[in-house]
Amino acid sequence: KLKEQYKFKDYPYKGSLNICTADALVVNGKEEYLFITRKFNPHKGMLAFAGGHKDSNETFYECAKRELEEETGLSRKDIILTVVGNMFDDPDRDPVMTKVSIPFLFTLVSDKKVVALDDALEVHWLTEEEVHNNKHKIAFDHYKMFLDLKHKRL
Repeated sequence: KLKEQYKFKDYPYKGSLNICTADALVVNGKEEYLFITRKFNPHKGMLAFAGGHKDSNETFYECAKRELEEETGLSRKDIILTVVGNMFDDPDRDPVMTKVSIPFLFTLVSDKKVVALDDALEVHWLTEEEVHNNKHKIAFDHYKMFLDLKHKRL
């Protein structure tokens, strides 16, 4: 009923719908970073952080933890929050539609083995050098997110 009473009755306006996402990067005790290989398009076969769409009943932080567990099996008890990244909102960051994302860096605090689940085809622990050497194989703007999180962690 509120939509009918206000100017937003026709919302969402064409071209203005933004999708919120969150992404999770994990670092282990060997200073290796957890990436997945994407199972589906967009960017099928490319490296990425675990992440995905935020449900309406969760925060970006809760979304990042949920997506991490869905795609790698790492649960909330396996990680601790280290850094919250900047919001990434470049209109061209996703080839499908505008998607706003907030990345989170977590530190692995357990010896749980990560596995590829859900949208992940494979999981990889990469050194910082390997991340830099493979930046052309990293999906979306996750390399920029990596740099942002690394800078904030210092």
